[in-house]
Amino acid sequence: MVEEIQRKLEESDIKPWFADEVLISANIKARKNKKSIDKEGYVRLLYLNMMNKQPIAEIVLSRFTAEKLSLALKESLSKLDKELKNKDIPKKPIIESTGKKPAYMG
Repeated sequence: MVEEIQRKLEESDIKPWFADEVLISANIKARKNKKSIDKEGYVRLLYLNMMNKQPIAEIVLSRFTAEKLSLALKESLSKLDKELKNKDIPKKPIIESTGKKPAYMG
């Protein structure tokens, strides 16, 4: 699955953008029913390029996806710190997958 994603990314027209700031907000929507209140929450990420003061992308994540992102970022930063402290030439980066097939939550 990871190889397929890498291949599709290489074939796509997606260009990397540089973002040096991110604004994060948590949004909660609530609906009142006869017996209860239904709530749902999302995390909104707004990436900015502060050099030209331009928003680059706005991403809305479910709570579950935001938690997975948080764990993945912590793990990636830990690996990056180890690599930066190492004096050897870096090896080709390896993209790891959790092995679980994502489910469409539409």
